[in-house]
Amino acid sequence: MSVGLANQTVTATRALTTRRTARAPRPKRGVKGIPLTILGIVFLAIMVFPVYWMVNTSLQATSGAATATWF
Repeated sequence: MSVGLANQTVTATRALTTRRTARAPRPKRGVKGIPLTILGIVFLAIMVFPVYWMVNTSLQATSGAATATWF
């Protein structure tokens, strides 16, 4: 005698739900962040200006280059 489980399927039913976690609120900088932003922009300008100067000078014609006058 054979005992079998013919045509019996077991399906697991579980609700597929996702939990949404609350996002952390953005910090409010307000007026405090403005001086830091201005300082960052000034720093960036100081760092980028020499690169601009080199590219601009390298693209000028030789006749447009400045000549050194010592005395």
